[in-house]
Amino acid sequence: ETAVDQKLSPKAIAAGAAHGLEISGGEGALGPTGIYDSGDGWAWGANDQEQVKPGDMSGQPLGMTVTLSGGTAIAGGGAHSLELSPTGNVYAWGANDRGQAGLGAASKPSSYILPVKGPGGDGLLSGVKAVAAGESHSLALKGDGTVWAWGHNLEGQLGTGNQTAHFTPVQVPGLSGIASVRAGYGFAPAGRFQLA
Repeated sequence: ETAVDQKLSPKAIAAGAAHGLEISGGEGALGPTGIYDSGDGWAWGANDQEQVKPGDMSGQPLGMTVTLSGGTAIAGGGAHSLELSPTGNVYAWGANDRGQAGLGAASKPSSYILPVKGPGGDGLLSGVKAVAAGESHSLALKGDGTVWAWGHNLEGQLGTGNQTAHFTPVQVPGLSGIASVRAGYGFAPAGRFQLA
């Protein structure tokens, strides 16, 4: 059976370049394994950079796989994934060759889901209410309406006014009162107004 066959009640769905992510709708949502979940997550698709299942080095496309637990939001990038925890921290896994996982340095994919470091590599990124993932960059919207970005920046998609890559989050200058963030292949729009 597939997730569609079992009529999941997702509270969040995200798509990367060749993988998908889902967080179940909470208590009473029937997951693909036939058990009842409360905010569990599922991932499927290409796993060549461990963006679906950290630690699986097969590189083979995977079916539904339990990956997340208790997340409130998710985002899928080119070959990396992000999860927002209920406490406002961000977790990443998958590709990090351009620093898109925010681990402090560009590296091979991690075999673990790891927390995104704080600005300058100090502590952890916190106070986040939304995440977005582009091809090789990531964004976080904090509760105070500021936007933070990290990863590849060749097209200026981090909004820092230059093309310097950042391996930990940096605040996007000139943005405040932002209500939502999105990311694409080489761009990152942010909006002050949220549509109903």
